[in-house]
Amino acid sequence: MIKRILIGTTNPAKKQRFMEILNDYDCEIVTLDDLNITDEPEELGNTPIENAKIKAEFYSKFCDNVICQDSGLYFADMDEDDPRQPGLYIKRVGNEVLSYEGMITYYSNMAKNFGGKALVYYKNGTAVFSDNCFKEFMADDKTNKARGFYLLDHQICEPIPGWPLDSISQDIENHDKETENLLREYDIKFRKFIIDSFKLKKIEK
Repeated sequence: MIKRILIGTTNPAKKQRFMEILNDYDCEIVTLDDLNITDEPEELGNTPIENAKIKAEFYSKFCDNVICQDSGLYFADMDEDDPRQPGLYIKRVGNEVLSYEGMITYYSNMAKNFGGKALVYYKNGTAVFSDNCFKEFMADDKTNKARGFYLLDHQICEPIPGWPLDSISQDIENHDKETENLLREYDIKFRKFIIDSFKLKKIEK
């Protein structure tokens, strides 16, 4: 029996990423829109993985197989407990929830404080619910920092739906061999985690 997998996010970029991984496997992919789900969980976790599990548990009411992700953004030149760190609250400043345009303005101004370019990295926590149990995936700090990039004080492209900060982001070029291997291993492990968690088989073409 083909598994129906719910991608539990409203973020179009994250939906696309998970679809790209799952497309070649024996499953039916559905989104919150497909199932007319408008309710959202209250994310009270202290880490990306805790929030991802909260989301997966919430959406498991609607589907037997769910994948969810939560992210935190960190400036490499600040302590992680620095009150200026966005952390889990990437879209929030104080009591204000930023629009995509507001995020671009706010973070480009932060980059300006670092001389126009700030090294940052994401911590992504991914949770899967399948076969009535939860599985989780989160890279270690070394890998997260290796996946870092620069935030700039100006836009270099049009905003991408779901990833507005990409418009002020610049990849790090010319990684050393160790970092390249680390990034390659991360991608392989992440894909394997998803496929193995759902026990999927590749579609023969």
